[in-house]
Amino acid sequence: MHLRSLIALSALVVVLSTACLSAPSKQINPQNSAPIRSDDITVTPPSAVLACPLDLNIYSMVHSLYAGLILQLDLVDDLSLPAKYRLIRAAWSSTVEKILIHGYFEQEEAPLLLKSRRRREAPRMLEWRSNAVYSPLTKGPLRGQGEFLSGEAEPMANISETVVVVDSRAVRLCNIYSRPREEQLLAEKARLHLAHFYLHDGRRDNDRIIPKLLDKCCAEGESTTDHAAALKLSRVQYELYSGNYSAALQGLSELGSHLTDLSPTLHRLFRFAYEEYCLCRALYFQDPAYLIEYTQFTRGD
Repeated sequence: MHLRSLIALSALVVVLSTACLSAPSKQINPQNSAPIRSDDITVTPPSAVLACPLDLNIYSMVHSLYAGLILQLDLVDDLSLPAKYRLIRAAWSSTVEKILIHGYFEQEEAPLLLKSRRRREAPRMLEWRSNAVYSPLTKGPLRGQGEFLSGEAEPMANISETVVVVDSRAVRLCNIYSRPREEQLLAEKARLHLAHFYLHDGRRDNDRIIPKLLDKCCAEGESTTDHAAALKLSRVQYELYSGNYSAALQGLSELGSHLTDLSPTLHRLFRFAYEEYCLCRALYFQDPAYLIEYTQFTRGD
């Protein structure tokens, strides 16, 4: 694969800028067991109602936590899809103070703990901090046990993030609109990166530019299978953002029939996009019946 195509792939579903914590390398579930179920995720107080805000773009709510929380904490393979659904609803719930994920660390009696705080007045935001410690050596969370560190523990740090609400969009702080970053991408003619920049920066006024950029990428892109698939996944994300779920499913289905032709990187990105599609649909209809596990989808069950 050409270097340019490889760089383009990294801009897809994860969409992590250099200001964000890099997505961790995959680690095996310390318990070597089945994925963590939704029942293994508990909240404080127990009486809290798990509900997402009704006024926010659904895709932005899902993506800001899938890329910012699930990927950073290396939970893609460890959590079942219903567990991811419960985690996202709990994180956005205005009544949840703490989220506990049991079975995350090697020491079973010590769960992964997420402390969340929401600010309702402008600017609205969601802040969460975990007891998982990021190691710059392994570029991922340490899975032995969790602890909340003091400021003197650098370069080690607890994995945390802030999501800001901009124009009814949930935006990771590291993805928020930046004029210098936009100018840099324009100067480099990095159209795919620019499309993802606009998709996740929270600004409505540049949404109409996204499909035009993707069309130009298709017309001028390299004729490789992975590059074509990368563009299609980008289109799937845009359709999810726009609430056009039938078009998103069509794109996923077309790609799903050619998974054997794609690289492992594309396989991984395809899974991210598929799970975000399921989570968006389940939140939109408030129905977990839409949560069909990735392995079932790829088998055609």
